[in-house]
Amino acid sequence: MRKCINCCQSWKVVASAHTLYASQDASIKENSSTNGDWSKNEVYGGSTPVIALVEFDLSSFSKGDSIQSATFRPYVRTLKNNQSSSFSIYSTTAKDWSQSSVKWSTRPPKDQLLDTITITKSGSYVDFEVTNAIQDAIENGQSKVTLWIEDSEKEYEGFEFDSLNKNASYPNEPELVIVSGVAEPDTTAPTFSSA
Repeated sequence: MRKCINCCQSWKVVASAHTLYASQDASIKENSSTNGDWSKNEVYGGSTPVIALVEFDLSSFSKGDSIQSATFRPYVRTLKNNQSSSFSIYSTTAKDWSQSSVKWSTRPPKDQLLDTITITKSGSYVDFEVTNAIQDAIENGQSKVTLWIEDSEKEYEGFEFDSLNKNASYPNEPELVIVSGVAEPDTTAPTFSSA
């Protein structure tokens, strides 16, 4: 007599990657009363630090979606002094803002540290881990999320990365790569053993 080993209905998680592009981005100077620059994205330490804000539309996701990972990927156009330096990315408190009018006084507040990386060269994408921020935003029913990037060492180092307002010279807009999992029936053929 043969005995079925895996005849009960089982499920498997199928992962798929989704690449989102920024809906807004801008750079603003700390404690400045002037509007931010949204023709390019800059991060700089120095005596008057410059931070970058990048917003993504999450409306294609729903509460309950299984988010396995999320990676923010800016394209490093220039690295100040060609000097390796560390930069940090933070979540922000949900707040509406406009890239054409945002300034330090109207920025979304910085929240939790998500990742710190060392950038060593220009001319390529770099990866920041932002899974927790994306999971939280989707679970809280937010339709968008803003990320905050700064020079983590507060020194005179910085980098510029391509904006969503791309052109022929700066074509590589910021990306958010989200890997989500969907449960599907496992259609693997049953196996049998001899009793």
